[in-house]
Amino acid sequence: MRKNIFILLGVGALVIGHILMTLIFLSPDNLIKNKMGKTAFNYMKPFFYQNWHLFSPNPGISSTKLWVRCEDQKGKWKDWQDPFSSIQEDFHKNRFSGKGKLLRVYQELSRGVVKKYDEIKEKCMKEKKDQNFCLNPSNFMKNLTDSNAYQLADDFAMMICSKRKDGVGYQVKVITFFPKKYSQRNDESKQWSRVEDITFPKQYWGLIADKGI
Repeated sequence: MRKNIFILLGVGALVIGHILMTLIFLSPDNLIKNKMGKTAFNYMKPFFYQNWHLFSPNPGISSTKLWVRCEDQKGKWKDWQDPFSSIQEDFHKNRFSGKGKLLRVYQELSRGVVKKYDEIKEKCMKEKKDQNFCLNPSNFMKNLTDSNAYQLADDFAMMICSKRKDGVGYQVKVITFFPKKYSQRNDESKQWSRVEDITFPKQYWGLIADKGI
């Protein structure tokens, strides 16, 4: 009997200790965390640490979107638009509509463009070591147009703008939204942690990019 009591007391002490370490680890800065924060971190890190993307099979680290705008015959550019917004709205209204797979294909298209752009930019930085040059997509459009991802995005944008009776040109932009970190969850001054965009050169029917590294 006495042995069982000692076991229960031991287990209870471990549970209470774990809860205390977890609370200290997750708490905002305070006097207790300033003194015991390192101990709590060393306790949590090996076995219990997790990032805040745990509950998603494809972690929502960022959201990448493809935006398009069109130019009319008067040389006026229309507002940027997300051509997939209606599909996304339908998917959110009805998760069983089948639009999820279609939306995923479009998202992979946007990510493919960003991936190719980053690869070319990284290569450019190693060879030229000129940040201003390498951050301008106009300087390596030929290399981009050789990739399937960008070609599909370019063709899609041209298809959208060519449907307009007064359309003569188009432009593609890829925007990546990074969600707020957990530590920023109470900051209502901004919706995202940061936003990165890549705006590609304006294109016109039949124009072939001829710039490369």
